[in-house]
Amino acid sequence: LVFLAALYFFIKFWLDPKSVKNLFIASLCLAILTLTKPLGNYIFYLFTVAAFFRLILASKNSWLYAVKVTSLSVGIFIAFLSPWLLYFYLHFQTINVSSVPTYSFYEYNTKFLKQNNEPTIPPYPSREPSRDPRNGDFYFDIVKNRIAKDPLAYIRKHLQSSFDNVLTADFNDIRFNGHEKILPFNSFSLQQKIILDKDESITKVIEIQTLRTLLVSLRDAAFLFFYITILIHLLILSRENKNLFYLFAFFLIAGAFIIMHTSVVIHPKYRLPALP
Repeated sequence: LVFLAALYFFIKFWLDPKSVKNLFIASLCLAILTLTKPLGNYIFYLFTVAAFFRLILASKNSWLYAVKVTSLSVGIFIAFLSPWLLYFYLHFQTINVSSVPTYSFYEYNTKFLKQNNEPTIPPYPSREPSRDPRNGDFYFDIVKNRIAKDPLAYIRKHLQSSFDNVLTADFNDIRFNGHEKILPFNSFSLQQKIILDKDESITKVIEIQTLRTLLVSLRDAAFLFFYITILIHLLILSRENKNLFYLFAFFLIAGAFIIMHTSVVIHPKYRLPALP
């Protein structure tokens, strides 16, 4: 909801660049988002670059005006985060928004590149040392060494996972979280019943697996059709309305960034902010 609020005010600013208050409100929303999820910090960079570009176009190449407005926007963002940054520094002797990015890269995103000779004892041992911000530099150095050993393998895995995030389904997660009742069907239980029932023939098991494969293929085809339709409309906008074209292109870039920032982790929830 906070992300959608930031988008709403940013759109209002884009359509009327003179209403810089909407940009400031969007910056405030992104600051709130950053406190709930570090992703907001990186999205703010995209918003700032886009806002600067929009101000340049609207003010007839007045760089000074664009710099003033975007600087105020950055100031609002930092001012709202400053109490948390101060708390972080006083407790962990480092300035950061969160320890999650380093933790995720160490524990998940580069784990498939783990080496046998990696150091295992951090400067500040604890129950979960990779979550301790004081150990951030220690684990980040390990992450960099992992990627440096085989950067092409990491890039391939990252790109493949990003593509999988575009097509991955929500159904498994809905079921595993105990919310299957909200679905209008119950194909998972049906499949499990047939597989676990020893009296059922293997033929029926294959039939169910084939049906699921077909449904997944249809789902993927629907997603691809949706994405292709978006690109077609983007090309149409590029000829008919440059202003909306730039805005739409920015949303696509932001959406792609949200999906790709997860690195090798595949989960449908990472696609949700990009869908609106």
